[in-house]
Amino acid sequence: MFDAAYGGTEAGTLTDSAVLGLAGGPYRVDSASTDPDDLRSFRMHRFAEMA
Repeated sequence: MFDAAYGGTEAGTLTDSAVLGLAGGPYRVDSASTDPDDLRSFRMHRFAEMA
């Protein structure tokens, strides 16, 4: 994961990060977006393991 406010080159140098450890196999990815105002927007993703 990374903060989209960064241009991309900075993302690899950030010390605050989160690791998403997923087991191998198929996953469904659900996504949702919200724009609470003209200055902010958020996108969330949920990874659901498929049985």
